[in-house]
Amino acid sequence: MRTPKFTAKRAIGLAAAAALAVAGTVTFASSSQAAAQSLKLSYSTGGETAGRILSVTGKGFENAAGVNQVGKVFFSATACTNTPTADLVLAADINHVSATNITLKTPALTGSVGGKALFLCVNNKADTEVLGTAKYTVYLAPVDNTTTPLSVTSGPTWGGTTLTVTGENFTPKTKVLVGGKELTKTKVVIGSGRVVDGTAGDDTITGTLPVSTAGAKDVVVQTEGGKDTEVGAFTVVGALKVSPDNLGLGVTRAITVTGSDFDSKSFVDAWAANKSVVVLARAGVTAALADTAAPANSLPCVAVQVVDDTTLTCKVTTLAADAGAYTVQVIDAGATTNSAFTGVSKDATVSVSAF
Repeated sequence: MRTPKFTAKRAIGLAAAAALAVAGTVTFASSSQAAAQSLKLSYSTGGETAGRILSVTGKGFENAAGVNQVGKVFFSATACTNTPTADLVLAADINHVSATNITLKTPALTGSVGGKALFLCVNNKADTEVLGTAKYTVYLAPVDNTTTPLSVTSGPTWGGTTLTVTGENFTPKTKVLVGGKELTKTKVVIGSGRVVDGTAGDDTITGTLPVSTAGAKDVVVQTEGGKDTEVGAFTVVGALKVSPDNLGLGVTRAITVTGSDFDSKSFVDAWAANKSVVVLARAGVTAALADTAAPANSLPCVAVQVVDDTTLTCKVTTLAADAGAYTVQVIDAGATTNSAFTGVSKDATVSVSAF
């Protein structure tokens, strides 16, 4: 009988195995040694509310004959064990998909401290072996607990407005969506004390509004723990701005108009069905929207060139003899000759004066 050669490498391997066994980090399955595997989750964070679908990827979820080997799947505040303790919370609707995948619904994880990491544990049917483990961090849902959660409640369509939202249970990954569009350049400040009373401990997130369409918009604060919605809390105003904002009498001059949704429009110099125009009207005098002709008290800004969706240039060729303030307006024509023209943006003021 041949005696196995005892080498230094073999000695180190045996010593390492012995140390792991003593430390309790390995489980014995038949004649082999294997540590409980680390599982991969489709989401590693979530809120307290039950019903989120998790996909769990690992191995050994069925035997060689294709029989399901998964028993209890649970969340524990302490550790995974094949003798589950009283602190476990069982997962619901466990679906054995394959030898490497199961799906489940998360249970209600109420009472968890925000940001607390739980253990998700998968045991075999006999509770004799932990098939695998993963960490799942539970966050409290964000809440609005102040009378004025928004620093401002309106802004122009071209964006750029700085908005601060105040509430509780924000996380570093908090994001805010206004009308479905996410704030950019955000900064989250987590308050001290975590007191849900609208005063000490408030969290804030500050960011910049992107370009948007006009109208009332929902403000949604979203974290790993869920979301809080303020319905119609922010109004995007269909405003314009113009540069330069001072023109000379009788001087032909191109102006730049900033707004939104210019790419979707078809601009013309004269009024026509299904077209758009840019006009100047005397400040304080609303341009009367006519069916078939240019609004009264208005002058056209012609040769419109759309630079991008938020910028156009046009040429002012004729101004009234008297100096004063005018407003720039973008107006869409109706589909038929009997349809009124529709004003689609608020005014931007431009002054006319003798240089």
